[in-house]
Amino acid sequence: TRGGGYFVIIVPSRGGPERELLEIPRLGGLGVGRALAWSADSGSLFVGTIPSAHGSTAITPVDVATGEMRRITTPADGTQGDSLPVVSPDGRMLAFVRRSGIQTGEANVLRLSAALGPIGEPFPIGRKGLFYHGMAWSADGRDLIVSSGNTGDIGLWRIPLDHPDRPERLSPPGEECRQPTVAMQQGRLAFTRASWDENIWRLTLSAPGRPAGGPAALIGSTRLELNAQFSPDGS
Repeated sequence: TRGGGYFVIIVPSRGGPERELLEIPRLGGLGVGRALAWSADSGSLFVGTIPSAHGSTAITPVDVATGEMRRITTPADGTQGDSLPVVSPDGRMLAFVRRSGIQTGEANVLRLSAALGPIGEPFPIGRKGLFYHGMAWSADGRDLIVSSGNTGDIGLWRIPLDHPDRPERLSPPGEECRQPTVAMQQGRLAFTRASWDENIWRLTLSAPGRPAGGPAALIGSTRLELNAQFSPDGS
């Protein structure tokens, strides 16, 4: 970020000078969630961009050599736009999230031509109205690995393309597993795992707003305890 805009930067992986590929006004932004995804041949970057101040985020391939860009998804009116682009290993399918709310949405898959143009309309895969925290393709391109859920239970799921109604949970309940990524040649799945511990404490008051002493632990565990509220009769 610099000044009033976002800049997408290219740099050689072994070191070398940086090159600015794309500037996007901060008003438009880069969408919500993962903003960039490489094409299979490394010739293009897929970016979530907003073409105008009043538009919705659309997935846009940007040619790395020329800077040419063209949007390939068209969010419908009433949606919050498209984000979290991930390209299949063979480069012929794009998965993304079409957001129906500020953060919630539905995973979709769009078939791509050799020139990275859209083939037909995107089709939904998975349930609607979920919080998504990252997606990745399996190495063989048959499954989509998604991270979805609410705080306290964000799980990793494998969704087969040929049976999207049969998702398989990969992580145990009660964990927070996000940002999956798959090694194309090693058969490995990496992800981030978040954990923290919040407990309930009691503070005796001598008068409204005046503590009579220090707080004392009331309810605690290695999980989250939140939003304590006494019943009306105090029992």
